[in-house]
Amino acid sequence: MTLSSCQAFLDGRINVNCFVNAEYYNCEMVGENELDLALNLHKAGEISEAKRLYEEFLEHQPDNSVAIHYLGVAEFQTGNLRPAEKLILRSVKLSPEDPKARCNLGNVYRTQGRPAEA
Repeated sequence: MTLSSCQAFLDGRINVNCFVNAEYYNCEMVGENELDLALNLHKAGEISEAKRLYEEFLEHQPDNSVAIHYLGVAEFQTGNLRPAEKLILRSVKLSPEDPKARCNLGNVYRTQGRPAEA
């Protein structure tokens, strides 16, 4: 059973107990729905909560370029330019065809006073 296949909703949030590779995990907020929730919270301006959910999601899917990208965007929006650069650059390396990540990396570089790299 994969993490994303053992989801149950409770009070509007995903709360699951997971069996993964024959080991038991008490997993809160895992799977694609967690990423969707983080993205929706981010869009609604709940950046700190979205960051927390992106980080939790990345514990289970550490190479998910979408979660990495938007965690980087959240860092950028909160003024954390160096972590934003590292995260978005990692996202671009994982998914070089993603125009949004490339554009946001350029935004970080411009904000850092590095327009030639943008």
